[in-house]
Amino acid sequence: MGAVLLGAFMVSLDQTMITIALPRIATELRATTGIDWVMSAYLLALGVVQPTMGWLADRFGRKRVFLASLLVFTAGATLAAFAADLPQLVAARVIQGVGGGAIFPVGMAMIYEQVPPSRRGAAIGMFSLGIATAPALGPTLGGLIITEFSWRWLFLIMVPIAAVALVVGWRVLPAVGYRERRRFDALGFGLITIGLTAVLYAVSEGNSSGFDAPATLGLLVAGILLVAGFVVHELRHPEPLIDVRMFAIPAYTIAMALTAGMIAVTFARFVFLPLELVGVRGLTELDVGLILTPAALTQAVAAPVGGVLSDRIGARLPVILGLVAMGIAAFGFANLSLETSTLAISALVALQGFGNGLALTPNQVAGMNALPQRLLARGTAIRSTTRQVASSFSIALLTAFLVSRIGSLAPPTSAAEALSQQAGYNSLFAVVTVLAVACVVLAVGFLPRSDEMREHVSARAVERDELAGRG
Repeated sequence: MGAVLLGAFMVSLDQTMITIALPRIATELRATTGIDWVMSAYLLALGVVQPTMGWLADRFGRKRVFLASLLVFTAGATLAAFAADLPQLVAARVIQGVGGGAIFPVGMAMIYEQVPPSRRGAAIGMFSLGIATAPALGPTLGGLIITEFSWRWLFLIMVPIAAVALVVGWRVLPAVGYRERRRFDALGFGLITIGLTAVLYAVSEGNSSGFDAPATLGLLVAGILLVAGFVVHELRHPEPLIDVRMFAIPAYTIAMALTAGMIAVTFARFVFLPLELVGVRGLTELDVGLILTPAALTQAVAAPVGGVLSDRIGARLPVILGLVAMGIAAFGFANLSLETSTLAISALVALQGFGNGLALTPNQVAGMNALPQRLLARGTAIRSTTRQVASSFSIALLTAFLVSRIGSLAPPTSAAEALSQQAGYNSLFAVVTVLAVACVVLAVGFLPRSDEMREHVSARAVERDELAGRG
């Protein structure tokens, strides 16, 4: 657990520190547009490589893939630290994303394989508690580094952490787990990679060139068709890259949908609240880091509680309660004014962190407990893919919405412009509130009421799937 946590801590620390640095990076690299790609490219790279992680882990072993991922992630961080302009930084972030692609899904697969289903909630709660340490340190540490040194040190600090993670992982990670020699589905990988990239790029380009531009529309349609072709190809392929038939298991499908919704709500806070506080209010990065820190602390408290509750009473109640808390916080963000105190904002941040911690672990356990043992690595890869793709698309879509409301992410130059931008950010968080409410409705209406019911339904779904495959 400690070895897996150390690698995951590094990836989480990177994400939480970089979001707070986006305004400073944009200023120093003289990037008037496209700064959202520093996050979007990284998250997209994480997402598109993760479908391969189930195959890689089954083919070469969990330990080898985990350690190789740490090496590539560190190389990308080093290149990012010395980037001379925004395109170089985005390219380095892509390398980081490719490297970080195995850390969460393969690490989680190792935990699931060595912990019985009746205790997975507590184990994942412990894992989440450790991961929450990174968001607790990230904003404050990132703000301190940016204020006193340079944003480039946000990447260089990853090198010693990665060195320790590699040594510890090499010595203590077990070389065990399910192994299978399957052919690599190169066509499927190409379809999903190009398709997702085309759709995300089209959404991002729509911010500047307009969504009715022929090139944007063409990319969007082509990307959607490629993703649809990927699904058809995987259903017919004897050794698919992603076994999309897993989505025939209702509990797993509902859990993945809720994961996407929760990630979108969370990343709206990660990315756009710092932009609002720095740009509209003129706060320093260190001030923003201190405001955001309570979310990580409350998530660290709630995550193990949610895990234990899911083991004892099932996932449904803690997921619903957590989603309600996230929705209330988003509603608060949608009603901020220039006079709202930083203490009130910090309280809303803490509430959303608590709700995220309470809901995320039980929802994750609900989905993974629905899968048979042989599909755990592929299931965790799909969950991580869902998480990263939802992050990328939510940032791109919300950025498009925000730009349509305020015209530019540049800081305001007058009091009237500050009021206008505040209204734009409020509109964005109003959309996020609606998304949180939709997740509550989905959880109330469709999330299984108990672990026993979930396992019964999943067993029937897997049996039908296997019979269909043999047929």
